[in-house]
Amino acid sequence: QSRILLNPLSEISRRIRAIGEHHTDTDCPRLDWRGKDEFAQLATSVNAMLETLSRRSVAIAQVENRQHALIDGLPDALAIFDRAHNLVSVTKEPDGFEPVPGLRAGHSLSRDVFPAKDADAFEAALDKTFETDMISALTLPTTAAAGKAARHFEVRLSRMDDHFTLAILRDVSSEVSEHASRIAAETRLARAQKQESLGVLAAGIAHDVNNVLAVVLNTAEITWMDSKDPDAISALSTIRDAVRRGSAMARELMTFAGETKIVFKRSD
Repeated sequence: QSRILLNPLSEISRRIRAIGEHHTDTDCPRLDWRGKDEFAQLATSVNAMLETLSRRSVAIAQVENRQHALIDGLPDALAIFDRAHNLVSVTKEPDGFEPVPGLRAGHSLSRDVFPAKDADAFEAALDKTFETDMISALTLPTTAAAGKAARHFEVRLSRMDDHFTLAILRDVSSEVSEHASRIAAETRLARAQKQESLGVLAAGIAHDVNNVLAVVLNTAEITWMDSKDPDAISALSTIRDAVRRGSAMARELMTFAGETKIVFKRSD
């Protein structure tokens, strides 16, 4: 019995264990068994099974390698959350940026790092992703810390299965900062253009007012220049004072419009 049955079984078991360590190889070793007995048939079946396992293992390894290459090529952070809104793991941190703050395995988003309303919006998006199997997208800012500006993340949520959802976090802090700077620059430009338009308008008004005042003053002086009537002389004085005040206001408008050149000099 030992020679015919037990010894061959032990030898086959030993060889299968040795081959099992190499079943992921492209050229998987075969179970070489000579003869035409039941053990030879068993060896043939084992070889067929090993070939199938080898092909499938190699295919799986190739898919995993492609997935790893794809993940490594992404610049974003990858994190997995469960239905209870808790972080399961961080698969990858963002390239070229500091790690995403406020993420602790086994915990939900930290309210000390993320504003409460934004953390609540993130959890609501998680629930929606689990319920509808749709990809959700939102913006997730952090709270500004001492000496550090707030960071902004674009987040996309994709359901992996009934228990886990993948969160893809992209750091867009620089884009948000550039957008804010661009808006501020556009606001300053619009204000400058508005002020320039007001200056042009003020210059035109001042010029026209000066012309009108000159006509009024010249007409009054010519009309009452040689008059001896006290009332006429008083009226002419009143007109001159009014024209003088009007000219002063016109000069102020010209100064506002930048049409008046002011020269400072020493005076005793």
